[in-house]
Amino acid sequence: MNEKNSKEILIDNQVKDSLIYERNKLNKKENAVKVTYTYIILMYLLVFQDFLSNYIYVFRFLDEILAVIGISMGVLYLFKNNLKIKKDNFIIVMCLCIITIVGFSSIIKYRYQSFIYAMIDWILVIKFFSTYCLSKIVFKNLGRKENNRIIVHIKFMIIVLFLLTIANYVFNLYDGEVRFGIKSNRLFYSIPAILASECFILMVNIILFSKNIKKVWIYIFMLSIILVSTLRIKVIGATLVSLLIIFYLSMSNKKITISRLAIVGLICIIVGYGQISFYFLDINSGARRILLDTSIKIANDYFPIGTGFGTYGSYISGEQYSPIYAKYRINNVFGLVKGKVSFVSDTFWPMILGQFGYIGLISYIVCIIIIFKNIQRNYDSQNKKIYMAQLISLIFLLISSVSDASFVHSISIQFAIILGIHTTKNKEELL
Repeated sequence: MNEKNSKEILIDNQVKDSLIYERNKLNKKENAVKVTYTYIILMYLLVFQDFLSNYIYVFRFLDEILAVIGISMGVLYLFKNNLKIKKDNFIIVMCLCIITIVGFSSIIKYRYQSFIYAMIDWILVIKFFSTYCLSKIVFKNLGRKENNRIIVHIKFMIIVLFLLTIANYVFNLYDGEVRFGIKSNRLFYSIPAILASECFILMVNIILFSKNIKKVWIYIFMLSIILVSTLRIKVIGATLVSLLIIFYLSMSNKKITISRLAIVGLICIIVGYGQISFYFLDINSGARRILLDTSIKIANDYFPIGTGFGTYGSYISGEQYSPIYAKYRINNVFGLVKGKVSFVSDTFWPMILGQFGYIGLISYIVCIIIIFKNIQRNYDSQNKKIYMAQLISLIFLLISSVSDASFVHSISIQFAIILGIHTTKNKEELL
């Protein structure tokens, strides 16, 4: 009797274990589907955010909303699950804490900006990294089996934008400025640069989720045509560099080393010297050169912490006009005049240097180096698409940051999501 009961108990346990296994398997599958559709919905919202913001006011703050959610979810997830953070990513958190302390310390000490607008600028400054962390949490279960669902939507968006581009030049559907004797293409976006950036985002996505890059070259070609039609030299240059890197990685079984990236950087400087000279080297080059020169003065005068959030070179510093511009006598420069601040946020590194001094600048550079190291660490010779997508995303942001506030722009959110996808191998780690 006892032997019979033991067998029955054993069978019952086996059945229970089997049911638990099947239930966990089903839950995992359902979760993967939810994560996939979350990504697809976010992709549509972010790619068309600029267009939607013209009709639905809340979309103007979609990237900031995601940043706040990212910060909240990251903190709650960390404490709820008692997760461990890897050393490299712990350094990122510490660097962001340093920037936060430095930025608000300056606000308290010098009072060049109100606390509420300093808070808004704080969200803008750290949203790239907070979204990067959120992506690691939300999309860690985005598996290869769901790639087909995502790739269909990416191809759909590419085809729509390509057909609209053709129709625009045939039927003149959308207006656009004339550059080099040709009308630049912007479609329904506010400026051509945003269309170009979104095309680059779609290019990164199709590389990331395609089974075979060779089978999606026609879509990459369509995106390249749209990119060229925007006539934005910086984005076209970044695209060419990215395509060269993709070609190199497709032919090679080695990842890109720092020395090879240095060569790429040198080529970019040589090719783009005319633009660099115009914006930063010529004495009469305008707002960007003046913002750069003044940021160095500010960093030295307010050594080592800068003037604080929302005080210099940022969107908030223009909207809630900072007294720093008058103090350094650049408030009469075209594009920096109160009420006409069209160029005030056309820089990134001068903003970081001016607002957070040398401490903040070093902290931000360390964060970017850590992300690069994580990308390099995740290289897989058997599946190079993830490495390609993440590497060219970071390169695009760095190239754009020379003459644009790329890491605080709404576009940066989409790159942050891509940089965080598929990088969490250990589920017990937050980052």
